[in-house]
Amino acid sequence: MNLSSQEYYVTAKSGLNIRESPNLNGEKIGKLLYKQKANILEKTTISLKITNNGKDLINNWGNIESNKIQGYVF
Repeated sequence: MNLSSQEYYVTAKSGLNIRESPNLNGEKIGKLLYKQKANILEKTTISLKITNNGKDLINNWGNIESNKIQGYVF
């Protein structure tokens, strides 16, 4: 699904890793810091389930661009 390059800001205090491919084994190619802006170019159909502070989170990977780095974040 193309999101027409929507702007978002990182809300995770620890930041978000930017990966080369949309999976946890994808090489880390950068990091977005807390409150940093990123443009979401596309939301993939590839989902991931993680547990954070006892809560299950299920979401899809997004293809982003920020500071001339393009990659995937969860």
